This record gives sequence, structure tokens and C-alpha cells, in this order.
Amino acid sequence: MKKIRIISLLLTFIMVIGFLGACNGSSSDDEIVTVDSPYGKTFDLKPAKGVDGDALMLVENGRTNYKIVISDTATTYEKTAGSEMQTFIQKSTGVKIPIITDKGLTYDNNNYYMSIGPTTLFDALAEDKEIDVNYDELGERGSIIHLEGNSLYLNGAAGYGTLNSVYNFLDCQVNFEAYAVDEIYVDVATSIQVYNYKNTKFIEKIDYQEYEAGRIRPAGAVFDAARLGLVAGSNGGVTIDGPLYVYSPAHTLQILVPADKAEEGWWRNSQLCLTNPDVMDFVEQASKEYIEKYKTAKFLVYGGRDNFKACDCDTCKAEEVKYGGAGGSMIKFCNEMSRRLEPYLEETGRDITFIALSYHAYEKPPVYLDENGKYQPIDESVVARDNVGSMVCFIGADYGHSLDDPTSSINVAEYEKLKGWAALTDKMIAYLYLSNYSNYMMYFNGISSFQGWMRTLQEYNVIFPFTAISESEYSPLVDLKLYLLGKLGSDATVESQEKLTKDFMANFYKAAGNDMYEFYNAMRMHMTAISAMNDNNQSVACYDTFPYYSDGKHYPINVLNNFLTYIESAYENLEKSVLSEEDKATVAKRILVEDFHIRYARYQYHRDYFTSEQLVAEKAFLNASAKTLGIKNVAERTEWVDL
Repeated sequence: MKKIRIISLLLTFIMVIGFLGACNGSSSDDEIVTVDSPYGKTFDLKPAKGVDGDALMLVENGRTNYKIVISDTATTYEKTAGSEMQTFIQKSTGVKIPIITDKGLTYDNNNYYMSIGPTTLFDALAEDKEIDVNYDELGERGSIIHLEGNSLYLNGAAGYGTLNSVYNFLDCQVNFEAYAVDEIYVDVATSIQVYNYKNTKFIEKIDYQEYEAGRIRPAGAVFDAARLGLVAGSNGGVTIDGPLYVYSPAHTLQILVPADKAEEGWWRNSQLCLTNPDVMDFVEQASKEYIEKYKTAKFLVYGGRDNFKACDCDTCKAEEVKYGGAGGSMIKFCNEMSRRLEPYLEETGRDITFIALSYHAYEKPPVYLDENGKYQPIDESVVARDNVGSMVCFIGADYGHSLDDPTSSINVAEYEKLKGWAALTDKMIAYLYLSNYSNYMMYFNGISSFQGWMRTLQEYNVIFPFTAISESEYSPLVDLKLYLLGKLGSDATVESQEKLTKDFMANFYKAAGNDMYEFYNAMRMHMTAISAMNDNNQSVACYDTFPYYSDGKHYPINVLNNFLTYIESAYENLEKSVLSEEDKATVAKRILVEDFHIRYARYQYHRDYFTSEQLVAEKAFLNASAKTLGIKNVAERTEWVDL
């Protein structure tokens, strides 16, 4: 089989005579094929035979008998799923499978239907064959594929699950792989034999994944993000339906209770009093108004202002003593809002999870260790209700090590924090800090331990890892980060991060892949060395890391120039390659992302390295590159200004 590359979803057709299915050839009745599925999973499947006993072909010699069927009342997810199936089968084979609705169709598996989503055909199948699409099993993103007779059935228990059923099918049949928003692969063939799917299930470990990056932030990016296994990054995540959060994923109480509407004593010590009944009344009504405004939201986060303080009234202080921190008051406040708003949610048919922002003064869970070393709630009032959870903020973590790494004394405490909140709720969101907030232009030592973090979060059933980053379209290694989050966030146990990284480099950078991998590896090793320079001989905590990693003393001129040798070699090998001029330009821009950030560091820390003429030229290069790459921010709340 031969893979082709789709850049910006434009396909250059190559004349290839190929056959997909049955491992590149015809198959015997008993042959079993091991199919690589998404995220490194494998399934042992037989090439299918149709009702007539012949090989069941989705496409044969440039023709198809199949029709894609979606519901006559299809949602945006289901329409998108049907369109994605049609698009990528056509990219692979040149054959455009027509899309029809289920209106007037009869359940008959002699027909060549590809039913996607909850169609009347799938409903009949489920009743006939007792196939269950169970949300408790599949969650938001899991899916099933089933073949009955000549008909294929793809579905999920939720919108993203249905969409993923298509990507799973495409991956099994034509090796669909989204490396980046503008780098998608499918195999090219003239014929595709269907596999004999029998209630084949694809279970994913996490409901939602977001890396809040400018790369998947523009309008329309929800579809690009979905192909990567992510939700689009914009103020907490945007699904195909719309925003995931009511207003924001973080500091919402100052929005719900603005200072000009608060009564005296509601805001104390720069935080809202969470034990005041009048405050609760106000927040209850404000919550209804905001829930109504954000019609697609699934989460409402109650979070204080961005500081280390908590309300210092006598009642809140007593609660803080009782629960070992303000986290007890926050989770009790969320429970109370859940209780008060329950009738409203039932009346309006909304499904909202109320999330306590466990941040700074509120980060410590109100638990104790029992005689067996297990965390227990201090009392029943802090046990989360069914639709209440915690956003556990790991701003104090050491991202140079895995969360469960016992050699990091910082992460030992952070790991215990996760365990403590897990004793109170099974609905946790993890707020991760995997970029340098004080200097978005610099690299950050978090990517190398990414798999370990995802593995631990999945062990504790975190439903949503959320990571914020620069609003700029391009930031250091952003496409690699998005790819790894999509792959490892779904299941961090099935494939090594190193293998995924090498695969990404080879396919994303093409002829420059080896050079860019060597660049990445050199940068990774240098960041690890920087981590070891501090007094504790280990990575420093996240909020100390930001300025620490931005310290120019860690980036001597010879180190930066050495990084640039890999970049220069990448350009040279790209230019010598047989890629088309259009593809060379695409890959050159990808190399420019890292070239720009290294040269910006060199300019920032070593201006005396340049002659006056060289400095003028360097500033011109950086300004032009910043425009090309859409650089908006150099740090949190600090915009790019031409040099």
C-alpha cells in the first residue's frame, strides 16, 4: 500500500494500482488480518464476504455500490461524520460515495448501506442483534463498528463518538492519520475490501482533550481539532456544537458576581465569601442566566480570582481550619449550587457539571488518610454530588518529571493532591501548564514527560486534560504537542511517545524529518540539563519554572548556534529533496517556526553577538517571520511588538 499526503486537504492524485484490505491482496476464508487502529490498538479481523459469498468491496476498480446513510434529523456531528467519510474515501480512491438520509429506508442487510450515527437502520439493527451503544461504556468519544450482511453500521454514544467511529473506520481501512491540521494521510488504492467488524468497540480514556493553542483557535478550527482527537482551543474549549464551558474554564465568580453588584462583605480579602447565603442566592440566579446564554456548555466552573487569597470572614476561616484549606468551602459551595439548580436543569433539559476550581488557596482537597493509607473525606458534606467535580490545577507541578515520579519531591505532593480529589469525585478536569507563560517564545521542559502525565491522569479517570498556551498561531513545537496530546490523551498506554514523535517528525517534516528530530532531541536534552542546574538538582515547580527557563544564562550563544545547525541542515536537505516546490514551501514554513524561536532567543540574549548591520538584518528577519507565523503574544498578556 502507498500513502499519500494531503496538505491543506488538497490531494495530488498519483496513479497507483492498489488494493486495500486483506493485507494488499486477496485473502482466504480463514485468513485473519491484524489491523492497526487508532492510538496503537490492534484488532484481529477477517476480510469480509458479502451476502453473495464474494469478497465484500467498499470500492472496487474505481466503483462502489455503497451509500452513506445519516438520519433525516441528523445533528451537526452526524452530518460532519458522513461528510468526513465521503471526503477521505474519495481522497483515497477517487470514488465519491453518495450521502442519503434514512427517510423511507427499510432495514435490509442485503443493501449496501454505510449507516452512520443513530439512524432508523441502526435502531433496527440494535433491536435485531442486541447491539448496545452504552454511554457508560463508550463515553463521549468511544465508538462501535459492525458489519451485518452487506451493511456497515458506525455509531457512538455521543456526538464525538459517532465522528470518531468514522475516523476509526478510515484508520483501519485506508490508514487515515492526522498529524497536523494541514498534514493528513490516507492510502491510495483502486479497491478496498471491508473487514468483518462484529460489534468492534473503540474505547477512549478521556472525554475531551484541549490544548489551547492558536493553531486550533481560529473560526472553523473545531473540525481540524476533531481530526486530531481534540476540541478547539478558545477560552476553555469549543466543540462542533459550541463552547464547552459557561463563560470560562477558570476565574468565573468575578463575572457572576461583579463588584458593582455585590453587597458589602460579599468580597473579602479579594475573594468571594462562599459561606454567605445571600451570595449563594445571587450566584444561583446568575448561574441560570449564564447557563441560558451558553446553550452548548457542559461545564460551569466556580473559580475565584487569580491570587493566593481566600475569604477571611469568621465562618470561612473556621471552615478553612476544619478542612485544612479553602478547598472544603469551594466544593461545598458547588454542591449547594448543584442542589439549588437541580430543578432548573431538569426543567430545561440541560446537563451541566459544576466544577470547583481547585487553585492556590482552594487547591488542597478536604480529606485525611485512614489507617490503610487511603484518602477519605473529612465529612460527607465535601463528597461531590453526581454532577459536581474538581478542576485540579497543577501550577505547582514539576513538568520535567512524570506526575507519579517518586524522584521529584515536588510531584510527590502534587500526586497526593490528585489522589485526594479523586477520593471526593470521579469528575476531574486537569489544568496543565505545559508552556512558558512568562515567555511564550521559549521552549519548556514538559513535552518529554507528557506520556507519564497522561498515563497517571487516565489511571485516576480524569475526564478532561486542559492546557492553555499562546494565542499565536505558531509557538515552539506546537504541532508536535497537539499530535501527542491527541494520541496519548486517548490512551497513554498503547504506544510509546518516542515512537509517536519519530513518526510525526518523518511525516510532518518529510525530507527534513531526521534533522528536525535531532533538533528536538538536542533541545529536550538541553532543557533537562537546565532543570538539573537548580539547587535541588531537579526540575523546579511550574510557577518558578517560567522565569527560570527564561533566564538568558541558560542559553549561551554556542548552544543556540548549535540548535541552528540542525535547522540549517533541515533547510538544506529539504531543498535537495524531490518534493514539489509547493510541498517544499509548506515544509520550509514548518521549519521556520523553530528557526524563528531560536533566533529570537539569540537576539533576546546575545545582541552583542551581532555587528550593527547584522543586527538590523536579524530584526528584519524576526519581524517578517513574526508576521508570517501570526505571532501575537510573547508572554501572557504581553503582545508582540515589532523589534
